[in-house]
Amino acid sequence: MLEALVAISILSVFSLTLLPLFQRHSAWQLEIRRQQFAQFTLQNFSEQLLSVPSEDWTPEKLTPESLQSRLILTPDQLTLFPQGRIESEIHPTPDAQGKRILLRLLWKSRPQLSEHRTELTLWLFPVPPGGPAS
Repeated sequence: MLEALVAISILSVFSLTLLPLFQRHSAWQLEIRRQQFAQFTLQNFSEQLLSVPSEDWTPEKLTPESLQSRLILTPDQLTLFPQGRIESEIHPTPDAQGKRILLRLLWKSRPQLSEHRTELTLWLFPVPPGGPAS
């Protein structure tokens, strides 16, 4: 009887210490998957931006507002990224011919945690005359 009591006590202590470890590990794996999906999401947005004709990249047409109107998360993406939003910054390249665009996806998985972020930078350059069509 004493052996059974000791075995039950050891098993309960063992399970009480391992259960939080497994929970933290599964939460960590979920955040890694979210991070990977965030990278895929930003890559998809960058491909959409790269498919825009180069005539629309002029400084008058490519404004932060026009860029932000193209960067809207779908309801499915908002479910995966709670309180998710995409920010963008437009910077001219040093030779002033192209644009460097920084895309940033921010979300909070839990209210008590700080924001997670994933960033992607892409460059837009005008197609030279006689060059390949976009």
